[in-house]
Amino acid sequence: MRVDYKQPDSSVNVSKVSPLKRVIQLFTGLMFSLIIIYFVLGILVNLFIPYIPASVETRMGKVILSQLPIEKNTQIADQYRSILEKLIGIDQASQYSIEVIDSPEINAFAIPGSIIIFSSAFVNEIKDEEMIAFVLGHEIGHFKHRDHLKRYGRILLLYTMVTLFTDSDGTLANLSTDILSKTEMKFSQNDELKADAFGAELIKNTYGSYDGGIRFFGIISDTYNYGKVASYFSSHPHPEKRMEALENLMK
Repeated sequence: MRVDYKQPDSSVNVSKVSPLKRVIQLFTGLMFSLIIIYFVLGILVNLFIPYIPASVETRMGKVILSQLPIEKNTQIADQYRSILEKLIGIDQASQYSIEVIDSPEINAFAIPGSIIIFSSAFVNEIKDEEMIAFVLGHEIGHFKHRDHLKRYGRILLLYTMVTLFTDSDGTLANLSTDILSKTEMKFSQNDELKADAFGAELIKNTYGSYDGGIRFFGIISDTYNYGKVASYFSSHPHPEKRMEALENLMK
């Protein structure tokens, strides 16, 4: 039998898949895997959070508070505390601290250690008691659901994953952080809507209506810097969506 030997041509070691397509496939596979892992570990974080001791939460709060531009405003703290006492009673209200920070954005948020933070812009712009009560109730809702701890836990998880699975200071890390951050936003938006509902029920029981929350989001909507599409990638839902959710509670 005769065997004819042939030299391989120059394309033998060249992949039939373009390098760009291969990069896209690898990156897509990596991001899909990271998102799945992030969701699974995020669920585990949520399950673990209720078992964090109060002492640990208090220490976390002190560290975070030390990094904020706190303004000493006992008059506002006393005024807001009296509103909080109307909402949840004197005994429960005594568990929370109220602080004001120097910030031009109308905002309020909860940090570990049962601390409610209001911006100076909020204090200067929002004078309506029911609106203040709604925001206080909203933040109490975050504490009840332990959203503040879940969020810090997921953020820590996010950056840990990016550091472990990518070049920690390169383009891939930036892209991964951005994509996972968008995933985190959906967790946050769901938390915000649940806290809205919690705060709305508190003001309904105290003042007889949801009007304070609806009026508050009306004001926020006027200064909101994102369109409805852009708000999808924000940590908070669009104010109009939040108003609609409260209006649905009234039905």
